[in-house]
Amino acid sequence: MNQTQVYARASCIDQLPNATYDYVYLGPPCYEDANNISLEIGGSGVDTTKPSTYRTEFLERFIPLLKPRLGTITISWTGDRRNSGRILPKNFYAMSTMFKNGYYLKSAKYALKTTGVNLYSSNIINILTFQNESIEGKYNLRKKKLYSTYGLDLWGPFNFNKEIIVSGEVVGQPPVIAQRCINVFTDAKDVVLDPFAGIGTTLEMARRLDRGYVGFEIRREVWEYGKTKYRLL
Repeated sequence: MNQTQVYARASCIDQLPNATYDYVYLGPPCYEDANNISLEIGGSGVDTTKPSTYRTEFLERFIPLLKPRLGTITISWTGDRRNSGRILPKNFYAMSTMFKNGYYLKSAKYALKTTGVNLYSSNIINILTFQNESIEGKYNLRKKKLYSTYGLDLWGPFNFNKEIIVSGEVVGQPPVIAQRCINVFTDAKDVVLDPFAGIGTTLEMARRLDRGYVGFEIRREVWEYGKTKYRLL
């Protein structure tokens, strides 16, 4: 596989078995998009009225498909989401799924996206990095003296007040989050995979840090916006 490859308007499911990559950085999709992926990989779909189906029908079916050479996977998302008067515990679902698949929690960081009020989603971004129990992986916190950035437990605020909305969907994260993680868990020339690339923020940070990248984004309008913003492949 090309070291800098983007599969636009393509699902990652068919291509993942043939992909070669060292590290995974991803923001798992929302419940609605996860439903489509669940059906594609043989699940019965994700039902927003039954929050646990996000774990059983999406995460537990998708995570085993990821096989990074370094054994390191970072999940970065706003985590717990408010829906119908309840909190959907996505962080709990992610942790239980990763532990079940032979990973341990290597690092937990938190980023304050904005100090504003959001009635539907948390303004705290959870950055959870998991390491495969049988693979050592890389950890450049000491080697590259990244204490002043990645070493902090709470990052931001990043004043990410103006959300990027494409075709009615909120996309993108503060780029510095992916940048810090890629710096710590990979070296130059390693390949970063983002299976839900969105507008390409992760891929652009990988490019700037002299890493290869592989990305997938099935939503045409989202990727076209990303091509204009970052000029990726």
